[in-house]
Amino acid sequence: MLVRDVTPTLIEVEGRAVAPRSTQAYLGIVTQVWAPKRWGPFVRKHWDYGPEHAVAILELEIEVDDQSGEDCALFPVLRIIFKPGSWKGSSFADLAGQTFVEGVDPVKFEAHYGNDAPHFENNRVQFHAGAEPGQLQLYWQAQYRWYPNDAPEPFRFSGPIRIQGLWLDVMRDEDAAPIVAAAMPGFALHSLAPPVITDEDRTAFVPKKFAHWRVHWYAA
Repeated sequence: MLVRDVTPTLIEVEGRAVAPRSTQAYLGIVTQVWAPKRWGPFVRKHWDYGPEHAVAILELEIEVDDQSGEDCALFPVLRIIFKPGSWKGSSFADLAGQTFVEGVDPVKFEAHYGNDAPHFENNRVQFHAGAEPGQLQLYWQAQYRWYPNDAPEPFRFSGPIRIQGLWLDVMRDEDAAPIVAAAMPGFALHSLAPPVITDEDRTAFVPKKFAHWRVHWYAA
């Protein structure tokens, strides 16, 4: 179960320092893609599943106050999408000492100020060892614009985060290990708790072939 870490952190935004209420971080692996495929003379999109499509994503949510989640309110979200081969390390702790810069390193950023609010650009993150076991110290800086012609405004976050675990959706339980190995080469899955597994039915959203999933959650 995901919980929020209430260890003190600091946001610098709009010329002021803000102490957010809590953070929540986890790592997920996408196991399927909506991809084009040629059928004779035609090209159509369809769902593809398997280790060759696995992508790891680190997600961080920063809850600031009671307004977080409302339109235009400050509720920063950071997603770091690790392109194939870009994950380095056997554990979450191995992120310490790594830096990722948007447009330079082989990762993709999806980050925004809040709901229905500007996206962050020119993202740069640095990970350091945390003061407590299981923690990482994160430094994140970015820029954002409320309107296209505005000058970019700075955003900074610094504080400890705790990656609470790893989740992935698989069609068969035995797919989990090879998918993790493909998305995060060298990661020691056995370093996490045994998975909590639940069933999920997505019949209303996807073709029947891809309707039934096993959701694996490995707590850190």
